[in-house]
Amino acid sequence: MVDSNHPECTGCGACAASCPNHCIDIVIASSGEYRPAINTDNCVNCNLCNKVCVVENDAVKKHSIGGAFYGWSLSDEINECSSGGIASAVSEYIILQKGIVVGAYFDVNSGIVLHRAVENQNDISFLRGSKYVESNLSAIYVDIKNYLKNGKIVLFIGVPCQVLAVKNYLRKEYDNLITIEVFCHGAPRIGVFQKYFTYMKSKYGDLNSFNFRSKQFGWKFASYNIKFKNKEIHEKHVNNIYHLMFGHHNSLRKSCFSCRCRGDNRSADISLGDFWGVDKFYPEVDTKKGVSAIFVNTKKGADIINSIKENIEIFDCKKEEILEKNKYFIKNFPIPKNQNNFENDFKNLPERFFFAKYLFLYKFWFRVLRKLKI
Repeated sequence: MVDSNHPECTGCGACAASCPNHCIDIVIASSGEYRPAINTDNCVNCNLCNKVCVVENDAVKKHSIGGAFYGWSLSDEINECSSGGIASAVSEYIILQKGIVVGAYFDVNSGIVLHRAVENQNDISFLRGSKYVESNLSAIYVDIKNYLKNGKIVLFIGVPCQVLAVKNYLRKEYDNLITIEVFCHGAPRIGVFQKYFTYMKSKYGDLNSFNFRSKQFGWKFASYNIKFKNKEIHEKHVNNIYHLMFGHHNSLRKSCFSCRCRGDNRSADISLGDFWGVDKFYPEVDTKKGVSAIFVNTKKGADIINSIKENIEIFDCKKEEILEKNKYFIKNFPIPKNQNNFENDFKNLPERFFFAKYLFLYKFWFRVLRKLKI
């Protein structure tokens, strides 16, 4: 039986998907994280949950970080993408091959991010763009396995621990599975987002749409674009309290501080992120619409990139150039000094006072302390 309180649990849900007696549900724990809840009365000790758990039994083949590139999509859809649109270009290619694309989708009614499968070009739009909150995967594993067994090409897009979880759940290599991991700074807890979601709805009413990363002010000045029935909010990341909690690492789940997926060994065929600092190395590049950083880690990944070259611009670069401002792709960060206070406030303060307190701390008080070197 898996340890539902393990500090390295990523809330991936593979244990729940593997349980033949449906003894495990993925729930939002008091910490605000997705965690397995186990009904021990129905457990028959088959141990399948342990076999697919990446914390207890990581059996996935790893690859060193591969060739380094940067580029962007030539499609107009790049404006809907958070970065350079390379994942979108790969998705479009997979759909043309009659394949399935599995990625993160935000349900504006519930404020939940789920992984869902799409098989037509129009539905790719649901998967575009960053979602700064942990995704619930538990319902998609069985579908992925069935698609693969039926010979469908499946493209899975997720953060590194999710790619690892899917491969560990499958327990074998599939030639028709292609994986893309997105550079991950950490997974904000669903409970923190739900608190923010509730707070915003109490102020402005029901939502029509929620864009975590709009390019309205340009790629380098990303913003939240939140549309309510009677109001629209555009707020740059540097001013948005929910995003500040993410940037200061307070809202991240516990496993992110000891993430086993950071480092040179990768589970995915392709790694994608933002090429922050690209203009330092390549000042001629137009960055307005976004520039993707690309690591091609396997031959399968290289074949996919070669297949879409007519639809993208792509250039060689050095791994070190990409990693200079993406250092948390390969190394963990420390737990914030104020984390215990944050946890207490998250559990006990009403939404209004919780967000007001931390907006003050992030925007003013912490800056004062840094200047005074306290």
